[in-house]
Amino acid sequence: MKNIFRNIKKFFGFNILFILAIVIIVFQLYYTDTISQKFYEQVEFEKRLELKQKVDIAYNTILPIIEKIRKGEITKEKATKEITDIVSRMTYDENGFKNYIFMSSYDGTYFVQPFEPDNVGKNFYDYKDPNGTYVIRELIKAAKEHPMGHYITYLSFQSDYNEYRPKLSYVRGIPEINAYIGTGMYSKTAIESIYKLLDLMRVALILILIFILFLFYVYTRKLLFDNKLLEGEIDKRQRAESELIIEKKNIALKNEYLKTLFYNSPDAIAEFDENNIVVDVNESFEKLFQYKKEECIGKDIDYLVSSENRYSDAKEITNDVYKKGYVFTEGIRFTKYKRPISVKIRGLLIKVDDKNVGGYGIYTDISEQKRYEKKLEYFSFHDSLTKLYNYSYFYSQMNNYSKEEALPLSIIMADVNGLKLVNDTMGHAYGDKLLKSFANILLLCKRKEDTAIRLGGDEFVLIMPNTNKSEAIKVLNNINKEIESYNEKLDEKILRLSIATGLAIKKDLNKTVEDVLKQADDNMYKNKLLDKTSSKNHILNVLIAALGEKDYITKGHTERVSKLCRKMIKKLDIDYSKLNNLMLLSDVHDLGKVAIPDNILNKPEPLTDEEWNIMKSHCEKGYKIALSTPELAGIADLILKHHERWDGKGYPLGIMGDEIPIECRILSIVDSYDAMTSKRPYNNPKTHKEALEEIKRCSGTQFDPELAEIFVSDDMWE
Repeated sequence: MKNIFRNIKKFFGFNILFILAIVIIVFQLYYTDTISQKFYEQVEFEKRLELKQKVDIAYNTILPIIEKIRKGEITKEKATKEITDIVSRMTYDENGFKNYIFMSSYDGTYFVQPFEPDNVGKNFYDYKDPNGTYVIRELIKAAKEHPMGHYITYLSFQSDYNEYRPKLSYVRGIPEINAYIGTGMYSKTAIESIYKLLDLMRVALILILIFILFLFYVYTRKLLFDNKLLEGEIDKRQRAESELIIEKKNIALKNEYLKTLFYNSPDAIAEFDENNIVVDVNESFEKLFQYKKEECIGKDIDYLVSSENRYSDAKEITNDVYKKGYVFTEGIRFTKYKRPISVKIRGLLIKVDDKNVGGYGIYTDISEQKRYEKKLEYFSFHDSLTKLYNYSYFYSQMNNYSKEEALPLSIIMADVNGLKLVNDTMGHAYGDKLLKSFANILLLCKRKEDTAIRLGGDEFVLIMPNTNKSEAIKVLNNINKEIESYNEKLDEKILRLSIATGLAIKKDLNKTVEDVLKQADDNMYKNKLLDKTSSKNHILNVLIAALGEKDYITKGHTERVSKLCRKMIKKLDIDYSKLNNLMLLSDVHDLGKVAIPDNILNKPEPLTDEEWNIMKSHCEKGYKIALSTPELAGIADLILKHHERWDGKGYPLGIMGDEIPIECRILSIVDSYDAMTSKRPYNNPKTHKEALEEIKRCSGTQFDPELAEIFVSDDMWE
C-alpha cells in the first residue's frame, strides 16, 4: 500500500509539475509579447524624442540670429540667408543612414534639402503622397499652429527599399522669417530590424521552451538527482564567469576612455616607453610640432621637440619625471622646422607592478598667452598715444636713476603750451597730433642712453644719466631747433608747437630723483610764466592764421568789416571801451569757424539742415576759444551773440532788441552788408544799392532800426 501511495504521489506530483511548466510557458509567452509591445512603444517614443531633440538643437543653434531679428539688429533677408547656411550643414547618422535637418518657407519653397539639392528653391506646396496627403501643407500647418514643435506622419519614397514607407517628421516654426525647420525618419525602417529580431527571439523562445519541456518530461527524474550535485558547482562557475565578464568590460571601457582622451585631446600628447622612445602621438601633437606620426615613432622624445642647445634642459625634465612620477612646468619646445613654441609641459610616468614602463609627455601651446603677456607688459610701461614710456615705467626705474652710477643725472621737463585750447577748438584729434609730434622730436633728439617719458596730459620728461649741465643744454637746444624746423615745414599752422621746458640736475646722492624732478618742473613753470604772453599770442595768431587758411572768404571779409565798423563808430556816440571791443570783435568774430569742417565751410551748394546747425555752432566754439585766451576773454560774450537778431529769431540764444549788445548789433549790419556784396560759394554778389535796400527791408526785424537808418544814410557813404 505504501508503494502504491508513493507512486500515486509521485505521479500526481510529476503531472502537477508538468502542468505548472506548461502554465509557465504560456505565461512566459504572454509576458514576452507584452514586454515586446512595451519595448516597441518605448523605441518609438525614444525615436520621436530623438527627432525633437535634433530639431531643438538646430533651433537653439540659430536662436542668436532669431534674437537679432527680434531686436531689429538684422534684416529678415540677411537672417534667412545666415540661418539657411547654418542649417544646410546640419547632417547626422541614424541607424547607418545619413539624415539631415530640412528647412522650407511657409509658402512651400525648399530652402535646405542636402540630399536633394536640385529641389532647393523649388515650391512643393501642392505635393501629395500616395494617400493624397498634401505633405508640405501639413508640415506648414503644424509649424504655424505649433511653432514650438509638432509631429507629422505621411508616406515618403525610400530609395533603399524602392517603395513608399511611413515617415515621421518633427517640425518647428520660425515665424520671424516665415519658415520652419525639421527632420524625419522612416518609422518602419527605424525599428524594423528590432521587430524582426524580437519575432525571431519569440519563435526561438517557443522552440526552446518546447525543447526544454520535452527534456523536462524525459529527464526530470535524472535532472532532479543531478541538480543537487551540480547546483553548487554551477553557481560557483556562473559567479566566476560574471565577474570575469564584468572585469573584461571594465578594462575595455577604460581603454576606450583613454584612447578617446589621447586621440581627441586638444593638447599635444606623446606616449613613450621606458627608454624614452616615442611609441605613439596624437593629432594635436602632429599639428603643433608639424611632424607626421611616422616621423615621431621610434625617436627620443626630448630630441624630437628640442634644439641642440636645449636638449640637456629637456632631458633634465624627463629625468625628473622618472624620479618624481609627475612634472608640471613651462618652457620652449621646437617644431620640426626648429620654430620655437612656448608650451606648458606635463610629464606623467606609467608604472606596472612598480616597474616603469613608459609615460606621457603632454604639451599645451601657450604662445598666444605669452604674446598677450608681452603686450600687457608693453602697454603697462608705454603711453598708448605717443608710444613713449609712461609714468609707471618712470616709477619702476626710480631706484636705477637714484644710483651713483647714473650721476650726474639731468632731467628736462617739458610742457606742450595751448594743448587745452587746441583740444577745445579743434578737437582732441588735433591735440593728439601735437603730442605725437613733440614725442617724435624727443625721440629724434635724445641720445641712445636717454629715456623719453610722457608723464601724462601735456607733460613730458627726458631722463639723461651721466649727463652734466652743458651736455644737457646741448640736448635742450637740439630740441628747440627741431621744434623751429618742424614749425617752418608745417602746412597746418594749428599744429605749430610751443613748448615750455625746465632743466634740473642731480649731482650727488643727497637729492632724491623726486626732488630733482620737482626742481625741473618748477624751472619749467618759471620759464612758462616768463614766456606766457608770447606763447598765448603765438597760439591766438596760429588760430587766426589757421582760420584764414580754412576759409578763404574770411581773409578779405575781416578787413572790410573792420573798415565799415570804423565808419559806423564815427557816426555814433559810444564809449571808448565799446569802441575797442567792436574793433577787436570785427577782427575775430568768426574765430569759431576754425573748428568747422572744410567741406561745410566752403560748400558751393546750399547747406542741409544738419550742415547749417554745424555752421551755426561757430558762435559757441568762438566763445570757448575766447574764454581760453586772456586777450579775448573780454569779448567772448560778444562773439557768442554776434548772430542774434533784433526780432529774437537769431542764434544761438534767441535774445532780442536791446538785450543784444550794441557792438553785436553794429557788426550784424556790417557783416550782412559785406556778405551780400561779396562773392560767396552759395550766392551771387548784390550791388551796393541792392544791399542797402535789403538792409532797409530787414530793419526792425533782423537789424536795429536806428542803426540800420544810420548805415543806409548818405552821410555814411560820403
